[in-house]
Amino acid sequence: MALSPTSMTSLLFLFFIAQFATLALANTEIVNFAFSDSLQQLPFPAPLEWPILSQQQAEHIFNVTPAPSFTACDIDDHTTCPYQVWAVLNAGGATWSAYSKFTLRISWPAMFPTDFSIRLFSSQADPRTKYARIRIVFDGVFTPANNGTHPFLPYRTTNDEELQSVPFFLNFEPLYFGVLPASMLPVVVVLVVASLFAYKFIVPPIERFIHKLIERAKEELATEAARKVE
Repeated sequence: MALSPTSMTSLLFLFFIAQFATLALANTEIVNFAFSDSLQQLPFPAPLEWPILSQQQAEHIFNVTPAPSFTACDIDDHTTCPYQVWAVLNAGGATWSAYSKFTLRISWPAMFPTDFSIRLFSSQADPRTKYARIRIVFDGVFTPANNGTHPFLPYRTTNDEELQSVPFFLNFEPLYFGVLPASMLPVVVVLVVASLFAYKFIVPPIERFIHKLIERAKEELATEAARKVE
């Protein structure tokens, strides 16, 4: 009845994932891509004021008011849509130049019902540079006004004019082995160490205890069967 190492490692991994999931207080939007991907080139010169995410500064904080529900910007001009932001993604540098795949991640508080869309553009001048366009749309449900028909509703309604700006983090980092974000490496190391520790020092006593219970149950069943035969 002993559990195999693979089964025990899987159970421990699911346990730790469940523990981390209960602490989640934010939503995320992720795009994984390779710099060799064929993308549409940026149709206009990139403004100098766009924030640059790179090996030196891989994270940037934005604060943007979302577009009302079911609306979006219909054009790609960076100057005419108030519900979008742009960022420059530069994968040059002594360390990052060795990586071909990267991830772009948006994280924002779960209390803001917001839908994010990310589109990437290529650079004509630098193959290790891409541009990210991020559009933000409100994804919640407005509170209707209380006209007396439904007394449980609040007297004050919410509308598009009351939309709050949404703070969010934009994080740009390489993918180890093409799948593992660099920021997740410490978490994976902790999970592996914890799994090995549990398999070495916690699982054996539990297995011995369960084995004793099984043997005791077998003995009791055998004794009961012998009594019935007599």
